Amino acid sequence: MRWSKRFSLSLEGDREVPAEAPFEALVAQIETPQTFPRPAVAAKMMDEYLAGATRESLASKYGVSRSTVRNHARRLRKACSEGVTDEVLADFASGIPVKVLADRHSLMPETILRQARLAGVQFRPRNGNQLPAT
Repeated sequence: MRWSKRFSLSLEGDREVPAEAPFEALVAQIETPQTFPRPAVAAKMMDEYLAGATRESLASKYGVSRSTVRNHARRLRKACSEGVTDEVLADFASGIPVKVLADRHSLMPETILRQARLAGVQFRPRNGNQLPAT
């Protein structure tokens, strides 16, 4: 996004001239529209990134900017480095409280919850009701 100053103009004959008291305003101009890949497309893009594709090639292939590819790669590295194993997620899905798991595995509860959301683990309702049968 680029910001530019715009001044009010008045017409004199067939040419524009600055008005007596120009009104100055900042106007945003979007040079390239932002595009956000859908989760399935982002996952496929990150699979290719891990396989060795460059940010530039992925950006042109998926129609996103290089910084979008970089941001997804950063999130992927952070998610992989947080230390939440499949065993922890399985224990959380089976009903073990997040605080117990956090103490047991020396992790932050927020980290476990974030990874559970990313992994698609279904959360239990807070009011004590049972989950609907699927």
